[in-house]
Amino acid sequence: MQERKHPSSSRTRLKLEVFDCPRRFLVWSESRPDECHLVDLDENEGRGECSCEDWNFNQGDYYLWQKPYECKHIKTCRLYESQEDI
Repeated sequence: MQERKHPSSSRTRLKLEVFDCPRRFLVWSESRPDECHLVDLDENEGRGECSCEDWNFNQGDYYLWQKPYECKHIKTCRLYESQEDI
C-alpha cells in the first residue's frame, strides 16, 4: 500500500493502492480509517469519479458551472500518477 501526502497539506497522508486497473484506486478515509473510497480517473471523460460523499455532493458543479470538482481523493490519485511517471 502506498502512502502519499495530500497536495495541499504537508501533514495529511492518505493511504492508497491501485485497485483492478492502473487508473482505479482505493483511497482510505482520513475521518473514518476503516472505510475506503473507490477513485476512477477515467470516468466522466477523464474528469474522474470518487465514491466519497464530498465528490457526490459537489460533482454537480460541473454541470452548473462547467468546472469539474476534484475531491482530495481524486487529487491524491492524480498526484500519485504524476509521481509515478517521473
